[in-house]
Amino acid sequence: MLPNTIWKDETMPNHVDMSAPYSHVRELKCFIFDIDGTVALGTRPLPEAIDFILRLRAAGKRVIFYTNNPNRPHKQMVDYLGAMGFEPREDEMISAGDVTIAYLKKNHPDAKVYLVGVPEMEQMFIDAGIRVVSASSPTADVVVSGFDKSFTFDKAAAACRMIQRGATYICTHPDRSVPIEDCLLPDAGSIAAMITAATDTAPIFMGKPMPEGMALIEQQTGLRARQMCMIGDRLYTDIAFGNRAGATSVLVLTGGTSAAEGEAATGDERPDVIVPHLGVLAEMF
Repeated sequence: MLPNTIWKDETMPNHVDMSAPYSHVRELKCFIFDIDGTVALGTRPLPEAIDFILRLRAAGKRVIFYTNNPNRPHKQMVDYLGAMGFEPREDEMISAGDVTIAYLKKNHPDAKVYLVGVPEMEQMFIDAGIRVVSASSPTADVVVSGFDKSFTFDKAAAACRMIQRGATYICTHPDRSVPIEDCLLPDAGSIAAMITAATDTAPIFMGKPMPEGMALIEQQTGLRARQMCMIGDRLYTDIAFGNRAGATSVLVLTGGTSAAEGEAATGDERPDVIVPHLGVLAEMF
């Protein structure tokens, strides 16, 4: 049985009944997984994550990997997860990069965009038809920042200059840190905090917990959010995303959140279920 916390809260539309803790989750049609800290750390799969996902597919459930990491095109995500044994398909992938690209195409279809991010993210945007400009451009219509391992003062200065000259500011995702095997590293939210401090301009955040991602998942699966389960390790991204959309939310303690933090969470960040790892959920199938 589920050993940690299953809250009975009548204000939560998708709570799991403690008297029958498995029945509700078993009926769900789609299981959305965060990646970093939930199914893997770096190139190492987390305990029993592969077993759980393979059981879900065998039970006829739809599996989606939704990462706030915008840096890998779908094929690279498939190769990355496939090398660990998850047997993923390209139609199971969605990232904050996909969500940001979709938002730009809808709301800024002809915009000149300056990107602060890794080369892989830049290539994704170019391949999607986004008009990307360099740091030497005097202006841009939109500045997009994300995770960037080669973030420099010159990149920050270019972004700040363009924002102060009128560019709309977008950040791919709000995560302040990314978990690896032995520590937490700065993520897109930390870079955005620096740019915001310099320009006094907060970004429009994409990725989890914003609702645009659920619209893409519903379109991709043909299912509604109430038929889904969002599983992740971050309260302010994964859990808030699931709760705001109306999905069942499950917090795993293999990444960036402790049991005490999960149990103390309130509002959108309060999980329906807390489990130590995905193996606990695998027992349902």
